[in-house]
Amino acid sequence: MRLMKNESGYTLLEMIITIGLIGIAIGMSGFGLRTVFNSNLDSVANEFANEVRLTYSRELAASNNDYSMILSYDSSNGYYKANLYVERNGGSRELLKTIKFSKAISIMKDGADVSGLAESERSFEFDQSSGKLLSNGEGTYTFTSSTSTMIRDVIVVKDNGRVYVDE
Repeated sequence: MRLMKNESGYTLLEMIITIGLIGIAIGMSGFGLRTVFNSNLDSVANEFANEVRLTYSRELAASNNDYSMILSYDSSNGYYKANLYVERNGGSRELLKTIKFSKAISIMKDGADVSGLAESERSFEFDQSSGKLLSNGEGTYTFTSSTSTMIRDVIVVKDNGRVYVDE
């Protein structure tokens, strides 16, 4: 039997260790991507809830201005958006801000797609003295993402204008 002293190559043990380390790295990267996609959905739901709260606060603080927010679907660009408006001294409505949600996000209200609802059912206008929601925007808004299996609910209460993010 001849001994092979100058043969180059990898041993079986080296190959097993390398494949094992590659498997661990792939497994950890999948976990990291899932965390990124889930946190994106959290931030979208929280941003929506915060904008409804901000509209509520502005309305209660304003003396001659009426603030409102309308949620809609932009079919030409394929994303949901929220427009914030102000009406100064009973004049025309002026756009203050537009929030564009990611194309991966879909929004349902009480089980129905927001894009198919009347404007009054997806808008937020509050009474200045009581804080009560004047429009029919109350309900549960369900945010889902095509990149994640996670779901976030935002609950808007009509009687007191409160907004909750169900986690």
